[in-house]
Amino acid sequence: MTSVTGSSVPTGDSGFVTAARHARPRRRTARLPRARRAVRLLSGLLAVAVALVAVAVMTGVLQVATVTSASMIPALGVGDLVVSRPIAARDAQVGDVVTLIRPDGAQVTHRVTATTCDGADCLITLRGDANALTDPEPYPVREVGILVARVPVLGGLLAAVGRPPARTLLIVALVLAAMASLLPRRARRPQ
Repeated sequence: MTSVTGSSVPTGDSGFVTAARHARPRRRTARLPRARRAVRLLSGLLAVAVALVAVAVMTGVLQVATVTSASMIPALGVGDLVVSRPIAARDAQVGDVVTLIRPDGAQVTHRVTATTCDGADCLITLRGDANALTDPEPYPVREVGILVARVPVLGGLLAAVGRPPARTLLIVALVLAAMASLLPRRARRPQ
């Protein structure tokens, strides 16, 4: 038998292998499950966040809109998803970024430059950050959505998906995929 320095373990055949050789693969495989657990945890947290936002949007606690023009650059870019919270128009302050529905039914997201209220009925004057002038007429509103968050590019991606039913199916698929990452994996049989 040949002499081997260091601690040795049998390999199953006639030779011996040092314990240091066996330790390296174990360390690598120990790191891999940690990375998988981290990815699964982040996926799970993302799934919970998406689900909470989806419920908040469906119940009217939050509103979402896609920026379709460059009028709010640099604060908001074309294709950004704007998340807003509905508030009474009288609570909007000069400088707030709000989303409202114009009398023709179109949405506009601009910065408040002036408000005039008579009870719940308000006239709000807006201006896009990139525009030289305020919007031509004040908007008669009772409620506006005040900017809570902006998600760059996501609004453009959702708009590309198409109509709300397709959008809903995509969101449900993403939530299910993220939740599936939380399910425990079956142990593999040694070969």
